[in-house]
Amino acid sequence: MRHPRNLLSERIAAQPPKIFVLEVEGEVVGSICAQRILSIDSIKQVTWASEDCIAEASGTTLQLLRVNTFLESAPAAATGLAIGAILRDFCLVYARELGMKKVCAVTKTTDFVPGTGPYAIYVEGGVLDGQHPDRGLNFHVSRGSAVVRAIANWRPEDPGNEGHGVLISYNLNEVCHGVCTFSSLF
Repeated sequence: MRHPRNLLSERIAAQPPKIFVLEVEGEVVGSICAQRILSIDSIKQVTWASEDCIAEASGTTLQLLRVNTFLESAPAAATGLAIGAILRDFCLVYARELGMKKVCAVTKTTDFVPGTGPYAIYVEGGVLDGQHPDRGLNFHVSRGSAVVRAIANWRPEDPGNEGHGVLISYNLNEVCHGVCTFSSLF
């Protein structure tokens, strides 16, 4: 799910998102890109290729855009670190510290097999005891997000997800349980 370099440069120049990086021994081992939006409903207006147009500096919802890990170049000290989870959790704390109540993302499945049944049923029917059998969705669900719905035609270039995306939402009042602070990360 990579954007072309020129699109990323345009995104940063036009509406700077928040980009956070995780360093280990002076090497960047991962990054996460996020933007403020008015609400989860804003996502109904866009697709994967245009989601940066809903950025709103005064938005009350934090949208996670991309998590990137650079494991091939990571120092040995990063071995075994859950880099994506650390970055995700940082953004949950960041949003909570800003007084936001919601964090959302449009993600994708990892284990869905195209043609085996309706995508929406696979996505929305799988949560049991706070876990989702799909590893991609469980990354969020296991941390307390809810699967909101499958979004058809989110990214037509993604045949593994039949062009769909999956809207997820974290309610920070429930996820953080009053103990989500920057000091709890370190």
